[in-house]
Amino acid sequence: MESVQHFARTLRPTKLSEVIGQDFVVSMLQNSLYLGRFFPVYLFHGQRGCGKTTVARIIASMINCSQLEAFRQNPRGTTLPCQTCPSCIASTEGNHPDFIEIDAASHTGVDHVRTILESAHYLPLLGKKKIYLIDEAHMLSKAAFNALLKMLEEPPSQALFILATTEVAKIPITVKSRSFQGIFNAPEQSVVVEYLKKVAGEHGMTLDDEAAHLIATKADRCVRDSLNLLEQLGAIDSTITAQTVTHVLGLPDKVSLINIMKAVITKDQTALFEALSSAKHSDKNPISFWHALSESFQSLVRASFNAPGLGIFASSSQELKEIAALSTPDQRAYINTQFWNAERIFNVTTSKMLFIEHFLSSLCNPLQQQVNAPHKAPAPAAPAKPRTHVQYSPPSSFPSQETAAQTPENLVPKTAPKPEANPLKATEDNPSWHAFLAELSVNPDKIPFGIFKQAQPILNGSSLVVEIPNFNAFLEDQLNDRSASWKDCLKRHMNMATSFALRSAPPAQSTPKTAEPAQNPTFSSRALAEGPTTDLIMKYFPGKLV
Repeated sequence: MESVQHFARTLRPTKLSEVIGQDFVVSMLQNSLYLGRFFPVYLFHGQRGCGKTTVARIIASMINCSQLEAFRQNPRGTTLPCQTCPSCIASTEGNHPDFIEIDAASHTGVDHVRTILESAHYLPLLGKKKIYLIDEAHMLSKAAFNALLKMLEEPPSQALFILATTEVAKIPITVKSRSFQGIFNAPEQSVVVEYLKKVAGEHGMTLDDEAAHLIATKADRCVRDSLNLLEQLGAIDSTITAQTVTHVLGLPDKVSLINIMKAVITKDQTALFEALSSAKHSDKNPISFWHALSESFQSLVRASFNAPGLGIFASSSQELKEIAALSTPDQRAYINTQFWNAERIFNVTTSKMLFIEHFLSSLCNPLQQQVNAPHKAPAPAAPAKPRTHVQYSPPSSFPSQETAAQTPENLVPKTAPKPEANPLKATEDNPSWHAFLAELSVNPDKIPFGIFKQAQPILNGSSLVVEIPNFNAFLEDQLNDRSASWKDCLKRHMNMATSFALRSAPPAQSTPKTAEPAQNPTFSSRALAEGPTTDLIMKYFPGKLV
């Protein structure tokens, strides 16, 4: 029985002019041949099935073609490769003695590379150069790359290397820096669609635009995969429609997806399950079904900005705009965010279809989806309780052994007495405090003035308490180091006080709030939450307790 080659092989280009979607790389290579400037090493990398190996074979045929000199003299009137000279015929038949193609996926060892290095020094037999094509070059081992590196840096004049790979990140930088790099990107959607319609027409098939867009999308604009899928669909029916593509790929049809989106947007759970039943979702591939749903809802966002849709909606903008008009931007953003958040759970669950049903029904639940209401700013956190400091005096570096031996109940610090009255009121009402600040302001060291100018004195009998906003261990250390510049000045101007203490000012409360139950601090014991250990930590590590 005669074997029939499939589209991906019979339609493989034999000339650079037949390569689609790679105009930039093709133009560079043609100019290089026209000028006679051959690079010793070429590195072709990019998406799968976009022509890397094909272009490498064409370049090898063109370099060894007997019409190369005629092409340089008259590039528009000369076909290259000519397909008629002995070198081109040998290349077409796959037995050219000067073209060596190696699959690095099955020849990863250093011994295979040594074989290449030995043969590269021999002169070509039929063509002008010995050309080595290393396909899937990223599969070479580190030792193989090291052995090949010197040859790539200074190859023999009669040798030329072409490396092709889909994973350029795995190619050592020392190899990439010695190579002429050709980047093969996926062709544009319209280019692949037109090419598929051309191929379908040449083989007696009818392919509509929507089906061609869907094939190109599902193949990630990979030409080889698109041709394989087209050939598979052509074996089923000579007339290929979008419904044929969705049936073969196990995707939901467009009408079912539209009904599902409308049900989710309008929060109609009954309509949702009716749409799922009509889509026969239980018979579909759950992964493909999930991706189709995700692409559909993302297409709503794209339609609102007049951008083309995704997947089955790549060529359907009017239907998307009508559905998008039923929703708000916040609702569309919320739904797509939920799809991304649920992706991880979907990938690990064993009952994927049940998960899809639950997920979609939860999106329809008005109690779960509060997106029509404007977003409210989160309530401000309750102000932290001001930290009370001990009586002002230079603390010791570490607690004594007697202090460490005490029980946790005896470790509560003695704080300054809470004043019952505030006869001084505000700082601007007290002349003595003004005089104290005025004297500090002329001091060369401005740090004490900067701290005290926002403070407020409170006199309680013979004791003076100075409340400083956001007073912490760092500010306490700054004042302690500069006590000689402000301590005597404070006693001199505030002569009513015989002793004083510093503490943090309590936060201002605009309206009284209902007292909330105090939350236990996340410490192993209350002794750690309240005690000199905490004060000591806060003294040398400024911050706040949470």
